[in-house]
Amino acid sequence: MEMTERTYPTPTEWTFRSRNIYRTAHKLEDPEEWVVLDWPAIGNHYCVVLSRLEDPTCDGHGLPIAPDEDRAYVVGIDALGFSKKGLDISSMSEEWRRGYHIALMKAARAAEHLENTVRDRTRRLTFPKEQVIGPSNPRPKPVPMGSSSAPLEENCDPVSQSPQTFYMKALTTTGFTSGQRLDAALAYADWLDYKGLHETAEEMYDWGLDIAMGALPVGANNIVDMKTGLINNDATYVSNNVLRATAALA
Repeated sequence: MEMTERTYPTPTEWTFRSRNIYRTAHKLEDPEEWVVLDWPAIGNHYCVVLSRLEDPTCDGHGLPIAPDEDRAYVVGIDALGFSKKGLDISSMSEEWRRGYHIALMKAARAAEHLENTVRDRTRRLTFPKEQVIGPSNPRPKPVPMGSSSAPLEENCDPVSQSPQTFYMKALTTTGFTSGQRLDAALAYADWLDYKGLHETAEEMYDWGLDIAMGALPVGANNIVDMKTGLINNDATYVSNNVLRATAALA
């Protein structure tokens, strides 16, 4: 336990169970530990952490409970689930907020890997969408020999929320630093670009630049040409966030 904590440190104010689930999620994601990563398990662990951190009766003391229609529930646990919208976590400690941000970004990364994966709720098994038997997939791909039989469409649910849910949640959460929000903006833009949504990705890169510029002590026009994204030669102050945002935009 002590060695695992040294490798994957956790906020000391979190409950023992939340810290243990968080460490387990990190370990499941370590390619040196596993030949094939179990993304459904990884994503579920991080979502459980988010659910516990946002629960006022658990690790989210003082946080408001989101309405039912704004909540995403986690498979396999009897809990409140987590909010699909950003919360105000400014009252929490820096260590708590840093751990929360990491869990949120890790959940987003897992969601990217799970976009085309569904769960058969009758058997609690996961399958690629292309193997599902149903009207939306008239020519399902055969399951590998020795695997469980292909699921029926009416028995299937998405394994994870969309990556967009997690990235927008990070971008709209009050209490994150500009660097943390920039992390979310650039990661979201990279995913959009990968999906072929280039115009939307460019808008997100622009948003990332706005986030970086908004944290500077001087006017935006004195640092970066907002039309081209180029840093002015006579800029008096350039932060690491501005360098990251302009490099990503380029």
